[in-house]
Amino acid sequence: GLGKMVAKKKDFIGRLALQREGIQAEDRPVLVGLLPADGKSKIIGGSQISDESSVGADGQVSAALGWVSSAHYSVEMEHPIALAYVKNGAERHGQTLYACSPVDKAPSVPVIVCSPHMIDPSGERHYA
Repeated sequence: GLGKMVAKKKDFIGRLALQREGIQAEDRPVLVGLLPADGKSKIIGGSQISDESSVGADGQVSAALGWVSSAHYSVEMEHPIALAYVKNGAERHGQTLYACSPVDKAPSVPVIVCSPHMIDPSGERHYA
């Protein structure tokens, strides 16, 4: 994240906010990208994110790890993508989780956790 840009020795506006317990928690939700495991299933915004053991037979989640904040079809990538907040998200890259909508009765969607920088993450196209 942007933690490397924060001054370690100088005071600044927001220092107290960064020292709050919720911000310092190791298992706090972190922004990640999500891709459908099959490359075509629609990911529904607002879905709860869980691992396989937390998804019941009815598709409902017993223990959520996070939530989908936005989901859309990517014209550039030619498949659905999503952004989500997931506990320990940075350590979960490459892991398969499940997006389960608490409102829509659609089946849970297996998703692969990835970086939220899905298009040109290294900046090669930008700096070409």
